[in-house]
Amino acid sequence: MNMAQMRCAELVEAGKPLVLKEKPIPDAPPKGLVIKTSFGGVCHTDIHLQDDKIPLGGDKVMKFTDTPTYKFPQVLGHEISGVVHSLGSEANADGEELKVGDKVLVYPWLGCCSPDCGLCRNGETNTCSVWTNALGLGAPGGYGSYISVPERRFALKLPENIPMDTAALMTCSGLTSYCAIKLAKPTIDMFVTCNGRASLLIIGAGGLGLWCIQLAKAVLHNTTVVVADISEEKLEVAKKHGADKTVLWNSDDEAEIEKRTRAAGDDNEIHAAIDLVNMPVTASRGNDCLAKGGALVCVGLFGGGMDLCLPLLPLRGRKILGCYVGSLPSMKELIQLVSEKQVNPPPKEYVKLDDINDTLDRLRARKIAGRCIIRYD
Repeated sequence: MNMAQMRCAELVEAGKPLVLKEKPIPDAPPKGLVIKTSFGGVCHTDIHLQDDKIPLGGDKVMKFTDTPTYKFPQVLGHEISGVVHSLGSEANADGEELKVGDKVLVYPWLGCCSPDCGLCRNGETNTCSVWTNALGLGAPGGYGSYISVPERRFALKLPENIPMDTAALMTCSGLTSYCAIKLAKPTIDMFVTCNGRASLLIIGAGGLGLWCIQLAKAVLHNTTVVVADISEEKLEVAKKHGADKTVLWNSDDEAEIEKRTRAAGDDNEIHAAIDLVNMPVTASRGNDCLAKGGALVCVGLFGGGMDLCLPLLPLRGRKILGCYVGSLPSMKELIQLVSEKQVNPPPKEYVKLDDINDTLDRLRARKIAGRCIIRYD
């Protein structure tokens, strides 16, 4: 038994502050490894986990504790990078060899990991119906100074030119943004092929929005990137990160907002929209702004519902898609893309594990620009 100590912040009860604790560093699983955490990202999903609820619209609420396998205490944090601390006896039985000291990004969306599950066997673990094995969403995550990873394939060795702090953000906010772009890409490509250009609307200029801008520029061609937000300050940051146009959503006049948003696109058209907020007003606006044949990709978890005019979906050929992080193969694609294109991550604010409760409170109050990251010494 490894009796060396690690530090972690545990959620012991829904709605309560996290509690700092010391525990023994875990031993490496036979097919896996233990990571010494370098950086742990703080994600808005962690607030939903702390509160144990996601509003679904009306009186409906999704509670994580309704899942039988989700138990307290929880060590949150699913944006993780670190160095290999120890390896299980079978860890390098197949695949790329890892050694102690290697710098890695940890893919946290583990699924059930059963060899009988076709999704998990083929790297689509994020689509597996078993989600409470995920690191930071059931299994101990990045709010701990050491993390046990059950299989070696979930620890991806990093190219030298990707900093460790950037790598941590890539496992959720970066990967989610990349996969949202991938879902919008077929629609954008169709309009580029037919019209020569297309327009992409990004709703929300926070951390994911800044990722989306950079990744859209790297992946899409002949596309005008339009960013909408209620904050002028955030829109200024979006411009610095490459947004071609910005639209301030500072009015309750929906017709006027739709007109201004469409006007920011090529030929007064928005061909695809990515809603990184995903609350009733933003999803409705994104859908209403779309051209015929357009696509709305819903990402955020702010909650609620929206009214849909169902006949207009077929009549206008619109697509509404949901994006929940991304697969292990997509994670590998993103690592290669960030390495080759030198994609700039959102602004980063570094915090200490001791300050995690204050950090979550500030994130809940929308007082954080970009992304917060726990930095371990």
